[in-house]
Amino acid sequence: MDKSRIVDISTNKRALKNGSRKDWEEQLLRYQKAIRKFLQKLIGGPGAEQVAAQVFELFLRGHYQKKWKPAKGRFRDYLKVSLRNAAYNYRDRNPSRKEITGLVDQLEDRSGEVWAHLDNELRQKVLEHAFKALKKQKKTGPKDSWPTLISLMKVNAEKQEPAPQLKFLREQLGIDAKDEKRNQSLRKQVERARDQLAKLIWNAGQELVSSDSPERVAEELRALGLWSYIVERVEEL
Repeated sequence: MDKSRIVDISTNKRALKNGSRKDWEEQLLRYQKAIRKFLQKLIGGPGAEQVAAQVFELFLRGHYQKKWKPAKGRFRDYLKVSLRNAAYNYRDRNPSRKEITGLVDQLEDRSGEVWAHLDNELRQKVLEHAFKALKKQKKTGPKDSWPTLISLMKVNAEKQEPAPQLKFLREQLGIDAKDEKRNQSLRKQVERARDQLAKLIWNAGQELVSSDSPERVAEELRALGLWSYIVERVEEL
């Protein structure tokens, strides 16, 4: 197995969350090569080493370990997001650095293969966590319809298709078109689901960019292709 890939490195949860500096040094030795390789793909040249040095210093201080929340996912996934943000911030601070070669166009417009892969990966993770949280919420409405409703919305999101129409949802849930009471309840439920989903995705955007700036969060969600879930409800967030 190629241990130069972050996704293939196992994590000692105890050592990360409750360990000493010595424990963190041992963990860093496991991640060091993979971190360098990942940053070289994103930045390249001396810039990658500069960012890597900053990451190593933060790692030894326990910065990532303290901010990581195990309930929200694996450490290696959190670390990849952190490295991606570090590379993105470096690009913002150094837009004209000549040593950023090879991937410079991809970094400038986020349309290249590397960014596309990372953006798609992050998009899926944001949606996965958002729908998981949404499905746990209990709402009043047509009998047993909430879990099915959320599952149908999730399928559409994963396929990057438009949100399912009310008629489609009604048919899937077996609700008679003439049953006005159940249809009204379904409409309310759909609106609640979309409102809650927008809030969950917005909160995820704030965590990704480590910022409460609406402009910065909006920029990130647009880049991830998640803005369509937000745009009609942005004033309520």
